[in-house]
Amino acid sequence: MLPPSPQFQVNAGTQPGANQPSQRPMIAVGLAAAALLCCGPFTGLPAAIVAWLELTAIKEGRSSPDGRTMTMIALWVGIAATVIHIGLWFLWMLFGAMASSPYGY
Repeated sequence: MLPPSPQFQVNAGTQPGANQPSQRPMIAVGLAAAALLCCGPFTGLPAAIVAWLELTAIKEGRSSPDGRTMTMIALWVGIAATVIHIGLWFLWMLFGAMASSPYGY
């Protein structure tokens, strides 16, 4: 029997049950970038959650490991942006309270 001709082997490297690349790493990076630039915890926490879910899917073999690096970056940037923005909000409230104090602290 002859092997199949090359024209029918378009997807020769993928099998029907193989893990396909997920869009979640790109979504997580977009949310993390928005958190870092302007939105803080409103998109930082969802970025961390989406990245955590994607890392779990990669570990369990339900998702392709190709996006692992991007997912890790999104996880840590989302967490860092959330912490930074909460710290800045705390300082803003502290300095606002000090500026409105009648004692001039």
